[in-house]
Amino acid sequence: SWLYEGIAFAIGMPVQGACAANRLPVYRAYNGGGPRNDANHRFNADPRVYARMIEQGWLGEGVAFCAPR
Repeated sequence: SWLYEGIAFAIGMPVQGACAANRLPVYRAYNGGGPRNDANHRFNADPRVYARMIEQGWLGEGVAFCAPR
C-alpha cells in the first residue's frame, strides 16, 4: 500500500517537461506494481537507461525534477 513519507527534499521542477539549461533532467519510471502491493519508482538522469527501462516494461513518467549540474 502507499505510505506518505513527507517532504524529503526540495529541488527545481521542470517547466513544460523541460529543465533550465544549467539543470540536469532526472526521469522517473514506475513498475506498475500498485495492484500487487509492490509499487516502486526509479529515478535516473541517463535518458538511455530510462528508455531501456521503458522497453523492459516500466512506465515512463517523464522528467520528475531538475538537478544541479
